Amino acid sequence: MENKIIFDTENSTVQQEPKKPIILLDIDDTIAAFGPFYWNLHNSVFNDTVNYLDVIDWDLDKFSKRGPEAYKLFKYPGLFRNLPPMPYAKEFVEKLREVGEVIVVSDSPSGTSYKETVNLDCINENHKIDFPHSNPADDKRAWLKEHFNFAKEDIIFTSRKELVMGQILIDDKPATYEKFKMLNRNIILIDAPYNQHIQTDWRAKDLNQALEMVYKMLEEMNELAS
Repeated sequence: MENKIIFDTENSTVQQEPKKPIILLDIDDTIAAFGPFYWNLHNSVFNDTVNYLDVIDWDLDKFSKRGPEAYKLFKYPGLFRNLPPMPYAKEFVEKLREVGEVIVVSDSPSGTSYKETVNLDCINENHKIDFPHSNPADDKRAWLKEHFNFAKEDIIFTSRKELVMGQILIDDKPATYEKFKMLNRNIILIDAPYNQHIQTDWRAKDLNQALEMVYKMLEEMNELAS
């Protein structure tokens, strides 16, 4: 019987595993200052006084006097397009690219669908708006292109980051950290008010410290491989 080649790796046009390690990188509150920007907008729209530093739980509706309506702001046009980068973010990404293949992995809040409108029912009349369309995913792509020149091929939107191949993840979300640790995968936790309950030696207070941790993780990985 003729032997069949299931997958011809020598002649395949499929890209082989990259020589550099894959570094997975979150956006919001990792390289983008989402929290302070969001809560400033929230307070202006809803006439509230929430301090970002007091938001000590991931569920932000617990801190808004509007409750779950606070999530409507995720559909605010341009919210994710106009975020300020975190301090040192550009240099951080450049340094990561020197040592790895950097892939962005991010949750993507739902935008508005066809013929859907969102009424914020604002207290502040200056923000009273019905907006017929918002697309957080495209806003994030444009933001990443502008500030870091990320190609769309290097951006993955998913709520299951643990399914994405990579040697290191840099993220702030508590549940993501816990999932990666359960799977014995490398993750650096970006410090935030809502993840203080997590005990880890891999907590980075800022992106400078995160970069040093990336170097240390890669060094340890190389030692194990040798």
